[in-house]
Amino acid sequence: MFNIALLTRAKIVIEDNQARTAAVDFLLDFFKLAGTDKKLGGGHIAAAGNKGNGVATGRDGQLFKFSGIFRLAFAVYVQMNKNRELAGFGTVKNRAIEEDPNNAGLWFQIAFIKAKEKNISYFRLALQQIISAPNFYDFYPDIIDAFNQALIEVGMYQDLPRRAVALGFTYSLSYPPMNNIISFCKEQAKENAELTQLCLDAGRRIAKDSTLIQFQQIGLAIQKAIYQVLDDKEAQQKIELINSSLNKFKHKYNEAKNLMMFDLELQQYWFEQLKLFGEKKALKQLHTEAVRLSANPNYSPCRK
Repeated sequence: MFNIALLTRAKIVIEDNQARTAAVDFLLDFFKLAGTDKKLGGGHIAAAGNKGNGVATGRDGQLFKFSGIFRLAFAVYVQMNKNRELAGFGTVKNRAIEEDPNNAGLWFQIAFIKAKEKNISYFRLALQQIISAPNFYDFYPDIIDAFNQALIEVGMYQDLPRRAVALGFTYSLSYPPMNNIISFCKEQAKENAELTQLCLDAGRRIAKDSTLIQFQQIGLAIQKAIYQVLDDKEAQQKIELINSSLNKFKHKYNEAKNLMMFDLELQQYWFEQLKLFGEKKALKQLHTEAVRLSANPNYSPCRK
């Protein structure tokens, strides 16, 4: 359907590792400042939005709440050498909890850190909060925005390549690092009945309420790990079916996702849908818009 539009720009390289590295270094300096400055001192990143098109702020127009800063710090944390401590990271984490204690999405990130540290008591607390917190916000759009702004700050002004780097950075956060939670839950489930149930319930909450498909799949993976310990094959099969359905859903919209990497307006449309409705509905809306555009024989993202 979209092959002609895609082939016209198939040879363009959209990943810029040098800019990505510079942006991470810039953010490391920012975290150091955020960990010591009660007023955050973060206006310099937000102001960078004037240098590029379509740079938005986070939810409620306040990107630099500590909860959002922690999510961004976490994003950089999992991209780096896992043994390297980020300056100001602990302070930002603690103040994020003070500011946004009712967000299960925040506690999900904290659970990852405590699983890595093998801090059972704090890990238990994080799981309890994932289960009981009334809200679940993933910060995904905020991180795309913030990293996009950091790239502008280090001089990457061309919209499409910059946004591709920001999307790639953010999308990569969910995978190998989260295995810490899965493996730690599985390890503890062999000898701790309370943590077995907490991991199972937390996995259900993540799979149900996260707006991101990859996080939903992490929630499913946590459940499957527990069911493996419990030798519940029927429950494992149910989880596998749900996960397979999510994979099919993602694959269905791959062409539309690929197309938006070459069409800035389409990408901006998807991003607005993501902020409003979450990943699943955003993909459906993206697909509908991509079909509409591609039906026009004169449509070519290269000419925009």
